[in-house]
Amino acid sequence: MHPGQVRAKYRMMAAMLRDGARNACFARAIERRVREQQQRLGRPPLVLDIGTGSGFLGMIAARAGAQVVACEMNEPIAALARQVVAH
Repeated sequence: MHPGQVRAKYRMMAAMLRDGARNACFARAIERRVREQQQRLGRPPLVLDIGTGSGFLGMIAARAGAQVVACEMNEPIAALARQVVAH
């Protein structure tokens, strides 16, 4: 991926992460669904976060009790996600 494209993706992800109302809605929906699935299955659900970007949504699912596998094909973005999750 061209460096300019990587910078554009970082800017897009940063804008989404700053959108508190959007993030709160995603968090509520993900947490509710994880709880529902945990009750139905009797165990933590497995969540596949395809195109994880920063890893934000996968971390919400993990915090709610899901087992999460995050996939990101763009290596610079994947490296960012690893740093965010480690932090």
